[in-house]
Amino acid sequence: MAAPVTAPTRRAPAPFAYRPFLTHLRALSVVLVLLFHAGVVESGYIGVDVFFVLSGYLISNILWEKLSGPERTRHVLGSFYARRCLRILPLSLLVLGVTAIAAHFFFETLIDDWASAGRAALIWSENWFLIREANDYFAPQGTNPFQQYWSLGVEEQFYVVLPLLMLGLLFVLRGWNRRARLIGLAIAAAVGVAASLAAPFVFDLSDSEAYYSSFARSYQLLAGVLIMAAVRVFGLRGDRRWVALVGVAGLIVVGGFLDLSTSTSGLLATACAGLCVLSSQATLVDSRMLERLGLWSYGVYLWHFPISAYLVNETPDVAPWAVFAIVLATSTALAAFTFRFFENPVRHLELPTAATFAGTGIAIAGLWVAMGLLAPPAPATVYASDSSGTVVPATTVPVPVRETVHVRTDALRRVEGWMPLADTAVVSCGLADTRDSCIDLEGSPKVMLVGDSFANRIYHGLRPLAEENGWGLSAYARPGCPWMDDVYNDIKNTISEQCARDKHLQSEVIANVAPDVIVIHNYPYRAANKKLTSVSTGKVLTPQEVAEAAEDTIDRFEAAGAKVVVVEPTPFAADERNVDDCLKLATWSDECDFKPIDVRSPLDEAMRRRAADDPDVWFTSINDQLCDAKSCTAVLGDLVAMSDETHVSGGIWVELRGTLLEPIQQALDAP
Repeated sequence: MAAPVTAPTRRAPAPFAYRPFLTHLRALSVVLVLLFHAGVVESGYIGVDVFFVLSGYLISNILWEKLSGPERTRHVLGSFYARRCLRILPLSLLVLGVTAIAAHFFFETLIDDWASAGRAALIWSENWFLIREANDYFAPQGTNPFQQYWSLGVEEQFYVVLPLLMLGLLFVLRGWNRRARLIGLAIAAAVGVAASLAAPFVFDLSDSEAYYSSFARSYQLLAGVLIMAAVRVFGLRGDRRWVALVGVAGLIVVGGFLDLSTSTSGLLATACAGLCVLSSQATLVDSRMLERLGLWSYGVYLWHFPISAYLVNETPDVAPWAVFAIVLATSTALAAFTFRFFENPVRHLELPTAATFAGTGIAIAGLWVAMGLLAPPAPATVYASDSSGTVVPATTVPVPVRETVHVRTDALRRVEGWMPLADTAVVSCGLADTRDSCIDLEGSPKVMLVGDSFANRIYHGLRPLAEENGWGLSAYARPGCPWMDDVYNDIKNTISEQCARDKHLQSEVIANVAPDVIVIHNYPYRAANKKLTSVSTGKVLTPQEVAEAAEDTIDRFEAAGAKVVVVEPTPFAADERNVDDCLKLATWSDECDFKPIDVRSPLDEAMRRRAADDPDVWFTSINDQLCDAKSCTAVLGDLVAMSDETHVSGGIWVELRGTLLEPIQQALDAP
């Protein structure tokens, strides 16, 4: 987000002088972001979209004035980059350092690699770190206290590139008059906007990748450049109050009341922000406090996130509105203090350009080292196969039903599963071929796993069973992709598109592998999942139609000569809380026992009936070993039960793999 400018003495608005309305717009934007991170509204993240448009408008205006003026280009560029360093980086680095100290002493639910996240923020690449880590901005998996720096990364990358692009364009158009060069700049910006909007489709980006990517986000910054050029070319009036009212009202409605896709919300926010910028000389309200909040908005944005993340993830019982009130008060106070005594004094220092760059480099290097000193080593991932000598072979003896466990959380074990999945068929099957890449163990008889991300977890139970019994083992699993023929979850992202595109692969794999038994395990597709859609017709399916598709798919499995074992979906917390994070904060394990969702559905009932009526289908479940009529356990013995918000850990499947052995053995022994 853009660093705010200091308000000079008020005077009649000049064409590109200080405009209070834009400062008010910053205040509205940062409040929307705070409401979003507190969990009060669904789409308040569009406040960042508004900051991008404002940044593109203001920075391109500064660059146009300087690059088209009489100053030498080298001096203009050096001065511009030095001023960006003094205006943005000091407070950014201060908040980074304070956050790193707070993370070391106070946070329990941190992502394992939080020091790398902080270092990425130091070098303006937090957005690329998040893409690399496949972090989902809308379903946090551990606390990254530096996550807000992704937007600064996008902006700072833009600040590096835009002056060079404008300089190149002005060089090409050097023989043209001022108006013609502005038209050329507007055309170039419009082409950039179109290219950026096309990037998610051209590069097949997921929603999260499109949200963080500088390429996909640059359309909002370039929209600001386009508006700047258009205003200058056409001499557009900037005092139309009704245009400003429409823009502000649109931002409030989109950010505060609608729940649209991030791409749709971004487009609407960009359009509304554009209307506000076009009418930036208008005056809607005269509020000193609103103007102050806008001037402090950069600091509020930086300070608010670690505070909000701590309240939401470390003290989850605090109500959303209470989180918002606390975060607004504390981050505003910190922003006001640092603006007065740190940010504003530093930005007005008259330092040589070389000294500014040198000081910035030294500060970044110092914080880089400090991050490494403050962050403990990431805990080693534990796999049961590493201690296979102590793993008891599975038996078909039933495991007792769930009992209440009262264990100190500091004595718990976290076992990821049997082995790393990176080199197994659950990752590779179907990428290169539909046979060899799908077979992990050669042997006879042959067992095959199909399903979605839930199947990834159950693989940790099947793999040691196959090793212990000499089975062949193969797998075809697609996270987010239902196993039923012609069915996909149309949630408008890359995963759902790939699922629809690759639906034919499952039948090819089964034909090529020829399994004797197919084990099915999947997410509990319930009536609440209203986006299950037919690939062939595009029709949204009812729960009963999904169950019928499952019946038809099992018919195909049986026609291919396979017996079928259906494993009931495992439960997760009805309030979607992360049980593992809860255990990191609690003293006793039973503090994190949870009320589960109801995994029963028409699909589940159909599978139970099929197993009762069809001698070639078996149904099994570990749910009675984890849950009773009231709640589910957070641990099994001293083993953590959940790996995230929705998935039972692979370690649980290793522990309870005997539940799988009995029906698979019966299927293999059946005529």
